[in-house]
Amino acid sequence: MRRTINFDDLAPPGGSTPVAQDYEGFAWVAFAAVDRDAPTGGDGVGNVVAEGSGRAAGTNAVGISAAFGADETFAFRKGVFASVRAEELTLTVTGFRDGVVVAERSFTLTEAAETLRFGRAFRDVDAVQFTPSDPNVNPFDPLADTFFAADDLVVVTADTAATTSLDPFG
Repeated sequence: MRRTINFDDLAPPGGSTPVAQDYEGFAWVAFAAVDRDAPTGGDGVGNVVAEGSGRAAGTNAVGISAAFGADETFAFRKGVFASVRAEELTLTVTGFRDGVVVAERSFTLTEAAETLRFGRAFRDVDAVQFTPSDPNVNPFDPLADTFFAADDLVVVTADTAATTSLDPFG
């Protein structure tokens, strides 16, 4: 079943909140939902929401790596991404299956929203990790410029109800 994760039902108007562990059937680590009008959102959140849909985006909650995953494998197809504040942010996206790296891609983000497509390597993963890095980061404030925003994450999961009803032996 294809679904789009957009965080709109989580962020309070003008604010932010941690993404719940079971949101949209996934476990979330270090993700927050941020409203486009939140003072902490920077230009990137507003740009991602404008390019995507709704009024909120997901961010790496404390400026470090963030991840989501599930017990079953899924395909991670695409999403709208931007740097929240940095002029240039490298985002490395890593796909795992049973704790083993099976896919990895790096992108350079700016505050302008961009749709990133992940390709076939991310079609059978059970976790996806996002690791930001800024080559121009202030050494006295290492978290200040490493926030990214994400919206309209497209995932495809197995529809177990449909599969079971079609299985003549099951």
